Amino acid sequence: MARPLTHDEPLDDQVKVRLTATEAAAVRRAASRMGHPSLSDFLRACIVANGSSVQLQPSGRTSPRRRKPDLSKRRYTQVDPALLFQLSQLGNSVNQIAHRLNGQHAAGLPADVLSSAKSLKQIELAMQKILQTHLRRA
Repeated sequence: MARPLTHDEPLDDQVKVRLTATEAAAVRRAASRMGHPSLSDFLRACIVANGSSVQLQPSGRTSPRRRKPDLSKRRYTQVDPALLFQLSQLGNSVNQIAHRLNGQHAAGLPADVLSSAKSLKQIELAMQKILQTHLRRA
């Protein structure tokens, strides 16, 4: 027989969290020590719900843990720094066009499509020229 629900609504939404083995063991020990029948019950008890807001007790960790990339598996290709600089400038130009169009859209203004298309065509031609120059050198 399933245990009776003690909540006003069904518990049908799941939240998945990744923990280290040490963290998971500590959570299980705390749940057992505090007499909770399941890990879910323990975690729900740790969350203090107040209307639509939820307050959690911070763990002291200030930023999310990130996996460090395994740089030994990466392969790098030598690239002319001048080529990278030129491509970076063109990328910045594309970003400025996108920023301008997004700003116009957000403000409810008509987008200056013709000017933007002309600018993008100039960038495309510049990229083709850079590529041809770079391929001639190689």
